Amino acid sequence: MNVSKNKFVVVTIGIMMIFLNYYILAVDIVQLSPGWEYRAGITTVILIVYSLISWRILGLKYASPTFFVLFSLYMFHLSSITVIGFDTSTEYDYMQMLYRYGDEWGFQGTLYSELFIEVYLLGVLMFSKSNTELADYDETKGTDGNSLEICRSIGLCMLAISILPQLYHDVIQIGAKIAGGYQAMFESDTTFYGIPLGWFTKLFLPAILLVLSSYRNNKRRFTIVMGITAAYFLIFMFFTGRKGNTIQTLVPLLFMYCYFFKPKLKIWYIAVAYLGIYFVTIVTHTRELAVDANFWNSLQEVIRESEPIKDLCLEMGGTVKAPIQALMSIPATGNYQWGLTYIASFFYSIFSGLKIPCSGLEKYALFNIYLSQPERGTFINSTVFAMGGSAIAEWYWNFGWYGIPLTLVFALFICKIEQKIYCSAYKPVWFGTWVSFLYYLMRYTRGYFTEIVWQPIYVFLFVALIQVVLIKRAPEREKLLEDRYNE
Repeated sequence: MNVSKNKFVVVTIGIMMIFLNYYILAVDIVQLSPGWEYRAGITTVILIVYSLISWRILGLKYASPTFFVLFSLYMFHLSSITVIGFDTSTEYDYMQMLYRYGDEWGFQGTLYSELFIEVYLLGVLMFSKSNTELADYDETKGTDGNSLEICRSIGLCMLAISILPQLYHDVIQIGAKIAGGYQAMFESDTTFYGIPLGWFTKLFLPAILLVLSSYRNNKRRFTIVMGITAAYFLIFMFFTGRKGNTIQTLVPLLFMYCYFFKPKLKIWYIAVAYLGIYFVTIVTHTRELAVDANFWNSLQEVIRESEPIKDLCLEMGGTVKAPIQALMSIPATGNYQWGLTYIASFFYSIFSGLKIPCSGLEKYALFNIYLSQPERGTFINSTVFAMGGSAIAEWYWNFGWYGIPLTLVFALFICKIEQKIYCSAYKPVWFGTWVSFLYYLMRYTRGYFTEIVWQPIYVFLFVALIQVVLIKRAPEREKLLEDRYNE
């Protein structure tokens, strides 16, 4: 059966899956009934099984931007209901974001998130190219030593610029966590004598990715650089408890490794993944631990009582709070934006990145600022504290329930980014730069559209500038070497 026929069959089954899940939840859509969590849990399991099987049938890469985005959307919005739905032995309360504002809103937020992810999945299956359509990387094609050297030079130059600011920034954050707890990190001053370090720290991960791209034909050096980088971010995560950002940072490294070296799935990989989940779970609990004389005793107790997969899903799945807040506030206290958010976000991100005053755009670009406006009411205003973002909540803010079929546009956008990454594979500099965009996509799944505007533009312009300088200096360097040789 060819690819087009496979797609037709798989997408048709996917549409049937959506109707099946709707049928399972129909009783709760009409009137919420006890046991809705179990029924919602069943539909999420059906979604997971269908995702894995359809990906396999169509020959899509699991280590791909589209799959990483799918996984991130699921983990941050539906993983908690999957656990709660089947965990009948535990009594959950309002401390879980799913129940924070009542069962009805918890169900509505889950339903919208699930429909969004289902349609995103269908869109990806429709628009993605299979492994046979996207040729695997071949180290013998198009990556001459000169292009790799330029890529490595750009990466090392950016690393020299960014590494000290990154270290200073991270040390300040760890110090703030030790002194004042988890929340204190977000209030800490990470400027250096008034100089915003963000101008430099934005270049750190792209610099690493450029160096890795230049080592595409040297697995040993690639693995060493990747291992040191991963260890650094994991240590930072351990002392700060900031697991979300660390996981999003590691995804581009994992993608690049899988793309270049195509590792086969082995049992020890699964063991390492489980240990990684266990580590992340422990890190989650370190948020509440004071770094004092009792720290290690408290940590040992956390290790004994941890249930890695369950705890990870319950904690990460709390992002469903954002879609719930969107459903509570719109249209009850405000209007849909009908795409205005994405236009406002584009300009707000650039203006704020350039430190140009643009406070008038905030309430259209950032959902938390929108919810904090007085016209939302005191109750909605009170829910904004410590609020994260969500691509799904932002989508509802703009299009409401009408946005579910429009999610195909979102899927098409992610597929185009993925294809752009693959098409740049034999241009080491731009491949490394485009892979850095994957980091911003991962942040966007639990953030705002502003995440994928200014910072990627800044990185792309910086890389282009250094590349132009290096290319212009290349003939001069060659001439100098030639003159020395003639002497």
